[in-house]
Formats: sequence, structure tokens, C-alpha cells
Amino acid sequence: MFFSGYLPDNKNFKKVNSSSYVCTLPDTKAEDYSSYICALTEKGLTTKETYENEYRHFSALVSPDGIGAFVNYYPQANEMSVVFERDTKYFDYSDNACKGDLPVQLSQLPLEDFGMSYVIRLSDGRFIIIDGGREFEIEADRLLEFLKANSNGKPTVAAWILTHPHCDHVGCFNTLLDKYKDEIILEKLMFTFPDADLEQYPKLIGGDKRVPWETSGIYLINKTNKQITEFNIPVYSPRAGQRYTVGDANIEFIATMDDAVERPVQCGNHINALALVFRMEICGQTILFMTDGPFGHTRLCERYGKYLKSDILQAPHHAYGTGSNEDEIRGYKLVNPSVCFISASEYVTYTMFSSQKGGTEYLLRYADVDEIILANKAVTITLPYTAPKGIKAKTEHKYLAGADSCGSKVWIFTGLCTDNKEDFIFDILNTVNLNANISIDLFFDDKAFAIKHILTTVEKYTIKNLNIVGDEVDADAKYCDWDSLKVKGIPEGKPFAVRFMSDIPIVISHKTHTPAFFAPNR
Repeated sequence: MFFSGYLPDNKNFKKVNSSSYVCTLPDTKAEDYSSYICALTEKGLTTKETYENEYRHFSALVSPDGIGAFVNYYPQANEMSVVFERDTKYFDYSDNACKGDLPVQLSQLPLEDFGMSYVIRLSDGRFIIIDGGREFEIEADRLLEFLKANSNGKPTVAAWILTHPHCDHVGCFNTLLDKYKDEIILEKLMFTFPDADLEQYPKLIGGDKRVPWETSGIYLINKTNKQITEFNIPVYSPRAGQRYTVGDANIEFIATMDDAVERPVQCGNHINALALVFRMEICGQTILFMTDGPFGHTRLCERYGKYLKSDILQAPHHAYGTGSNEDEIRGYKLVNPSVCFISASEYVTYTMFSSQKGGTEYLLRYADVDEIILANKAVTITLPYTAPKGIKAKTEHKYLAGADSCGSKVWIFTGLCTDNKEDFIFDILNTVNLNANISIDLFFDDKAFAIKHILTTVEKYTIKNLNIVGDEVDADAKYCDWDSLKVKGIPEGKPFAVRFMSDIPIVISHKTHTPAFFAPNR
């Protein structure tokens, strides 16, 4: 390891990429943090920056040969994290900001598909871009047109932040630079990516196997690195605890790739876990950009607690609902925003994605959020921003309308008979991006024949032809169920009714019978 001479003792560091290593130490105390900093200075490192509050103690040190050491201690979680970075540029960072008289604005741009594209216009007329969206030329054209329409002269991008190497985030950057590099001024780029071969992250590649090579993480990392070299773009690699001032904005990174490398299983084996998460203080308000980094993957709630409180939230992962419901709800409660941006359209948010997942449902229906802003069209707000009154009810209406369009959670069919094998065959349609877990009960004129808790699962975006008493169902799901299908079996020659209960809206049909009842999603 390139920093072995500066280790105060033999810690178990893991490789983040070719230029950095990380070690997370549980069960640590404030005195352990202080002792570690002292040990680093005794090894010849110089402390360049330090700050602390009740949520985090941070020190940034540098060695004589340019190796940076970034040490975080989280008092609430009793954890310490240490990152060594070779040839760090952090201590050379500067921003040529001048206070302007333009209103500071935050814009969420629409996309051809779901993705992420945020633009902040600073008071001096420069921009901060967060991701940009997909690789489609139409999206690069749209972004450039937006920059030009809001500029006086050639657009100047003070900082372009790329959160992680997924095509719906970094693809537009690559396309725009290939097509329009001479039409913008790009002052600096901020990102922390894995090495292109993903050698250190074989379980975090994720993604859809059907997508073309040009949208894979490996291709995008190589493409980005090539453009950086070709166009000589200054690059900074954010680490947790680092703070950058870009014009009117003070940006503090609270989770980076470093925080995910030791938790591949907990992070869902997906490269989204490596996404940058940061707080931005601007115009007297705090904006929390979760990007695609769900709360649980980097222990944000455990480490930061009430420090996550923000006026404006960009919902994690397009409000897709990644991680546990408990982590999401806890995170939303701690952030407690007045305004929430979701980088997806109404169709995607309320019907295709996971609005029915507990965490996302909490955000859309029960969280104390005054306004949800979706990406159907370009939306620009002037900071500081206050949500208009009386629009909360619109979100509830759209949620219920979206759920209704996906089906119902309860379906009942009557007039069936056990002698007719076809009466046990149903088609179940799941249009939601979650698996549907379904419980099936059979009712007879004699309650002694009743069968309860037949269980089955219908995968997301599928239609399933199901024999409700066949081999595909779980006939004995509960530990003790005297009324199970396995225990009782099916009586001969008996009329019956069947009730389906699902945890998400579904659509159920039968070849010859119409449903006697299906419950509205209320």
C-alpha cells in the first residue's frame, strides 16, 4: 500500500480504487480519534483542516509526498473512518467566485427516461450541474439549451458533480462533452468512481444484463476518464467530511464510495451504493442531495441523526424505494423537508416504480412535506424557496389514482366449484416494480372446509397463470395452520369462493368468471 509508511499501526484497509484505501473502525470513542490524529502527525503528516460538531469530527492531513489522510469520527455511531488518498487535490481546491446580483435558482430538468439532472444557477451566473441524465443526444441538447437560455454569454459550469457511473446519471456528461465541449466553460469536475474494471466491486456491478455495453459502468468510467485527459479538466475526488465552496453554495459530502466498500451485502450488491451524498447550504437553506444513495447503505441515520434535517430533499434513487422500509422512513423523518424533488415523472413515480413500497408510500402520503416536485417538465425554483399553500392534497390524489391504475389489493370470485378444474386457474397481472406477495383463502358453505393462507408470489412486471391449489403455491406456509391446503385438501363437488389479498395492487382475471368484488385502494 502506497501509504504504509504513514500507518500509525497495522489497520485492515481495503482498496477503494487505485488511488485510495479506506478502513472503518467500529466501537471507537473520541479519544481514539484524537489519538489517531496524533499518531498521524508523529508519522510526519500535517493537519490542514479540522472541525467538529456533535455529529462528526473531521480532520484532513497531508504527507510531504502529497498523500491525503481524511479521518471522520461519528459520535452517535461510535465509528471512525480513515481514508488515504494518493496525490490528493483537495488541499489545492479554489473557486473564483464573485458575488453577483442574479437570483439563485435550482432547476430539475425532465428526461427521456428516469434519471437525474439538476442545475443550480449561482448569483454570478455560473452553474453547478448534478449528473445531467442519460447519454441520448436529445438530453445533451436540452441541457445545453437550458444553460444558454439562462446565461449571459458562453455558459460557465463552476462545478459538475457526477454522483456514480450509471448511464442515467453520467451519460449526458459524456455526450455533451463529445458534442459541445467548445460551447461551455467547465471549471472543475467532482466525482469518486471505482477503477474501470470494477475489480474491487465484483458484487456491486448491478444493472440490467439486457442493456448495451455503451451504458455499462465499465464503459462509462473509461469514457469519463478519457474525456478528462483529452480536455484537461480539473478533477476533485470528494471524501466524506470534505467541504467545498462553489460560489453561493457550501457543499459538504456526507457519504461517498468509501463508505460502501466494506458493506457489499448490506448495500444490495449494487453500484448505487457508491453514489455521492451531500448537503448544500445556499441562500440560508439546506438541500440534501441523496442522489442514488439510499439511507441504509451508508448508515446515514446512525451516523448523522438530526444533522440530516434539511429544507429541501432530493429523494434517494428516484423515490424507487431501495433498502429497507424502516431505513427509508427513519431517514425521511430525520430530514423532515418542506419540499421534495423526485427525479422521475408522475407515471414512473405513481405507477411504474415503488410508490407501493412502505418507505416511498410514507414519503408520498404521510411525511410532513408541503410539496412534491416531479420531473414531468423543467421546474425552476428561486432560492430561498417556500412551497405554496394548499397543494399537499394533490399528492395524495395522485398517489391513489396511480395505485388504482395498477389494480387492487383485494379480489373476490364467487360461483366456483371444486369439480371444475378450470375454476382454480387464474391470471394474475403485476404492473408494479415490486414482487406481489399474495395470500389466498377458499370459502365454502360449511366453514369446516375453509382453507386459509395459501401463499404465492408474482414477480414484478409479469403476468402469471396460476393454479391456486397447484404445485406453484405454498400450501402450508404457516408454522401451525389447521386450515391449510396441505392439511385439509380440496373437498369434492363443493361450491366455493376465493379471496386474494396482495400487499400491492394487482389485477386478477378468470377465463369464465368475473370478480364479484375488488377493493378500492383507499
